[in-house]
This record gives sequence, C-alpha cells and structure tokens, in this order.
Amino acid sequence: MIPTDWQPHYRSSGHHSEGELVGYLKPADDDLVVPVNLVGWPLAEATDVDEASELLDGLGLSSLIDRWELIRPGSDPLRVSIVEVDGERVRLQTYTGGAIGGEVEEFILDVPVSSEVLVRL
Repeated sequence: MIPTDWQPHYRSSGHHSEGELVGYLKPADDDLVVPVNLVGWPLAEATDVDEASELLDGLGLSSLIDRWELIRPGSDPLRVSIVEVDGERVRLQTYTGGAIGGEVEEFILDVPVSSEVLVRL
C-alpha cells in the first residue's frame, strides 16, 4: 500500500475531481518532494513541488508503458506488461508483443513495488 505521507498527484490542477491520478509526491528533506510513479518508483531526485508536479504530469503514466521483467524466486525472469495500478496493487500480465489469442498469465503485486522484483527493460 502506498504510504500515507505520499501526496497523490492528479493531472490538471491537482484535484481528484478534475484529473487522473498520475503519481505521488513523496516527502523529502528541506520542503522538497520526490516525484514517484504509480508503482512507487522515483522519476527524479528530490525537487520543489512545482517541478515535481510538472514531471509527474509529463512522465507519470508514460513511465509505466515500458516492457518489464518480473523476477520470481526459483523461476526464470518473465517479460510482463503493467495492465492496471491503484494505490494498493499493480496487475501485470505476460508480455505478448501484441499477439492475439495467446495464453496470458496474470500477476498481482503490492505497491510500492521493489525494483528487485520488477525491472524495466
């Protein structure tokens, strides 16, 4: 589950009723924040709220589009895509490369997700 001190950031003016959740502002030292995407990964170093908000508006959702590798203990790494993310979980499915009709395996992980479990390719 996303820590309660991470402030949700919504695209637009920052109000839930006016935009889409694109990430979080994670508190840092000296009134700075770290812009964090929906799976809990930092998108930049700590910065002021305005700069972090702009970064989330531009990169928050697009940072999830990449292909990923799921690291599973005792198994080979598996290429996956992020299908859905909320404040508690991320849903992954095996990467099909756009093929239709193939078998798809799904995985659910708690967020924030460790970079040792989910690796960007």
